[in-house]
Amino acid sequence: MARIKYASIVSNVSGSVGSATFQKSAFGDTLRNKPRPRKSASSSQLYIRSLMVKLHAAWADLTDVERKQWNQFISYSSSTIRRDHAVLQSGHSLFLQYNMLRLLTDLAIMELPLYQPLTGIFDSIQLGFDDLGALELTLEDEYPGTKTFSVVQLSPPRRPSLSFTRSGLRGIHIASDDELDFDITSQYVSIFGSIPIVGDTIHYSLRRFSTISPLIQNPIYGKLIVHAYEP
Repeated sequence: MARIKYASIVSNVSGSVGSATFQKSAFGDTLRNKPRPRKSASSSQLYIRSLMVKLHAAWADLTDVERKQWNQFISYSSSTIRRDHAVLQSGHSLFLQYNMLRLLTDLAIMELPLYQPLTGIFDSIQLGFDDLGALELTLEDEYPGTKTFSVVQLSPPRRPSLSFTRSGLRGIHIASDDELDFDITSQYVSIFGSIPIVGDTIHYSLRRFSTISPLIQNPIYGKLIVHAYEP
C-alpha cells in the first residue's frame, strides 16, 4: 500500500490503473492492488442466474395490460416481501418469484395470472427407502389432486440433538402434481455426495405453490428421521 501526497497541480485522484486502484482510508488517499475476484460461481448458481435473465426478458416482453394484471393480483393474493410482512410485493416481484418456482419444476412461464384459490396443505413429510432401496420422499396431502407443485429443501444427516437450522439446506425439486411419492436418490447424491441411512436425522423446509394461479404458501420447517421400507 502506498500513501499519496498531492501537489499544487494534482489535488485529487480516483479510479484504477492497471492492477492498482486508488482508495480513501483512515490514512488518507492510498494506492493498492486490486482485490482478487471472488471464487467463481457454482454450476447451480450459474443455472439460477440464467433463469433470472430469462425471467427478466419475459417481463420486458409483457404488454402494459399484462403487467397491470400482475400488479392487481397482489391485492388478491396479499403476497408480502420477506423482510416485512406488512409490505406487499410488487407485481414484478411476484412474477419473478412465482415463475422461478415454475421453471425450477419444469413448468413454462405464466404470462398472465389466473385467479383460483389454493386449497389443502401438506401436513407431513417423510423420507425413507422403498422396496428397491431407492431414497423416497413422501408428502402427505389433505386434499390430493389440487394441482400443486412443491420445492423441498433437505440437509445432510445431522445430530439428533441439533436444533433446526436452515443453514445448509439444499433444494430438491418435485416436478409432479399427480403423485405424493418421489424417488430423490440421484438428486440427493448429486447434492450431498451420498445417501443417508436409516435412523439419520434430516432438517427440511417445504414450500407448496399452485400450478394454475400465482399463489405460494409460506414454507414449513422441521426435522425428520429416515425410516426403512415397510411392506
